[in-house]
Amino acid sequence: MAFDSTGRWLAFAGSDSEIALWDLDRAREELAAVGLAWDQPAPRVVSSAELASTGDRPRPQVPVVKASGLDPAEYQEARRLLSSGVAAFQQGRFADAIVDLQAASERARALRDSSPDDPVLVRLHGNSLGFLAGSLRDSKRPREALAPAREGLSVYESIRGPIPADLYNMACSCAMMSVLDVRGSADDRERFLVRGVEYLRRAVKGDKSRILTLIPGDHDLDPLRRRADFRDMMADASFPSDPFTQPSPIAIARATPAERKIEGEALIAGGRTLEAIPYLASAWDGNPGDHLLLLRVAALQAWFHRDAELAATCRKAREFARGTGDAGIADATAKSSGLRPPDDPTYRAATLALARSAYELGKDSDNAAWFRMGLGIAEYRAGDDAAAVETLRVLVFPVTSAFYLAMSLSRQGKDVEARRVATEAISRMRPLPPDEDNPLAGGANHDDLILWMAYREAKALLKLDPAPASEAGPKGK
Repeated sequence: MAFDSTGRWLAFAGSDSEIALWDLDRAREELAAVGLAWDQPAPRVVSSAELASTGDRPRPQVPVVKASGLDPAEYQEARRLLSSGVAAFQQGRFADAIVDLQAASERARALRDSSPDDPVLVRLHGNSLGFLAGSLRDSKRPREALAPAREGLSVYESIRGPIPADLYNMACSCAMMSVLDVRGSADDRERFLVRGVEYLRRAVKGDKSRILTLIPGDHDLDPLRRRADFRDMMADASFPSDPFTQPSPIAIARATPAERKIEGEALIAGGRTLEAIPYLASAWDGNPGDHLLLLRVAALQAWFHRDAELAATCRKAREFARGTGDAGIADATAKSSGLRPPDDPTYRAATLALARSAYELGKDSDNAAWFRMGLGIAEYRAGDDAAAVETLRVLVFPVTSAFYLAMSLSRQGKDVEARRVATEAISRMRPLPPDEDNPLAGGANHDDLILWMAYREAKALLKLDPAPASEAGPKGK
């Protein structure tokens, strides 16, 4: 059992290994309505004579909790299918994702027949449909994506008392519907977008520290990003009270790591990426186990050529990762160290050892492709091109791996194959950012930065034609 940092949310594990999350603010409000909130004075003791004089009193209705007909084996299989489908979606294996997520949604729908309002089953059903719609959309099958997207939104909206994560999923579904429902009118699409921003606003209000970190990298929300109400909502959520005053290092240090992270993400959302780096770097320094934040900080420092800061970040990360048994920490540290490594064989050998450790620790996980790519990058940086080719050749995803494969082939003298691999990778990669000073605009994340830097390096080595940039959107404020 544990509380979050605000004291509002209480999480505890049950005997069935499920994690329950209680909103204590809401529990207090409902208890206060009947005079039982924990911070209210105890009710007056009533004598038996007073009770007798009141006569008959209405009897309150007591909810009866009945055993559900839930089949535990079916539930676990639905969860397994959802997990494997999400992993396939995140790795770009959309055909595999569609098969698993379709099966997960059908099982969840059947499970809800006996308990239609069970929030655990509702969320299982909604998540399956949401990822199924996203997989179909990203497979260039938008017409087929419409039905699960519409059903998923309806399922999410049926939740009584949605928590911030539910509201966030509703916002993503509304944004997706605004694009997929091509037969709808412009007014219909506008209504979806307005609902999406409002759901997102409520989600941020309920759990600001978590939701603000999800928004920048979630492509489902891309239809909302150019809207003035979305940008205003992001600015209002956590912009500095005087956004034109440069923060002092002392002011940054006084905030908690979570507050510094929120501040940095708000600056990125407002189009002021360079100013965000000190906040994010300080947030990671206060919480070095956050390996995704490490990658975000290191990628930004490398992108903006903040070499001294990157070297300091990598030094701290390597100290923290020494002897780690966490694949994510080892992988993030190796990848960060390989962005702009010094010309030092000892340094590069140590990075390779970290990458090998990450792969061995995580090769049986859903993120195995990412760990294998990290190993291939470290082998390339260490000068072992033959090993890098063997490691990277089997990967279709992530696209970044193809650029390192091409560079390894080129150093082996296989220029024709190297150019073919790199050219094919360019056709699959996310377009370059239209504004290099704000590269994370439009939902890009640290993986995109690492991809674009790999492309630039391969382009220089192989003398490739320039890749196109995406269309520029409006500047943030």
